Amino acid sequence: MKRRAWSENEIVSALALYYQIPFGAIDEKNRAVIELAHSLDRTPGSIALKLANLASLDPTIIASGRRGMANASQLDRRVFANSSNDWPQLAAELPVAVLDAIDRRRSRNLSVDTISDRLSSESTVELTETTGTVVLRRGQTFFRNATLAAYRERCCVTLLSVRELLRASHIIPWAADASSRLDPTNGLSLNALYDAAFDRGLMTIDENYRVVFARGLRDAVSNQAWDVWFGRHEGQAIELPERLRPKNSALLFHREHVFAD
Repeated sequence: MKRRAWSENEIVSALALYYQIPFGAIDEKNRAVIELAHSLDRTPGSIALKLANLASLDPTIIASGRRGMANASQLDRRVFANSSNDWPQLAAELPVAVLDAIDRRRSRNLSVDTISDRLSSESTVELTETTGTVVLRRGQTFFRNATLAAYRERCCVTLLSVRELLRASHIIPWAADASSRLDPTNGLSLNALYDAAFDRGLMTIDENYRVVFARGLRDAVSNQAWDVWFGRHEGQAIELPERLRPKNSALLFHREHVFAD
């Protein structure tokens, strides 16, 4: 049977998935890969191969010494060049079933709401405020998935890998710059405690990617609490993501406008 050529829209969908799962999760047995294959009427193997082709175009993956497949097409290259930084487009691309499958990459013993539960039903959305709500939630979901995937789904400070306890933290706050809201290079994967500290300016990351805590935090907690929860990580370099490294300009903004030193 003749192999069906990939369309540009299909490759954009694959690219949207590529950014929302860790590099190491590119596998035809991945539930999100299976769901996208079902959506595009393709095999999971073909989706996994396309994701590997896209990885071969990712400069951060290449710089790390890893490689995807070496047979990316000219259309793959064009889509990657034109869409890899179009975060609003990629955020709107995947069906809810695929987003739900991404969100379910977690401990089997944990039970939480699914993406389908949290998003309004897109098949019945009217052109009202509900549409805006769906777009907003899709954007938030994309940002979270892409940020956590970049950091291998673990906290970049403590390496905690329980997805339910991780937050995709905006470096430049949501309200400060609309253009950075969906950009994963404006994100850090932090556990819930460190996300709160970062958001409230009690912690920042210096120009060498090291953890810095505000003096006010040190003064506000007991010596024991400081030693257990914070002191051991002060001055430590964060684990950098395998792709989508945080922008230095965003980290500088956080140090200058959010951090309460």
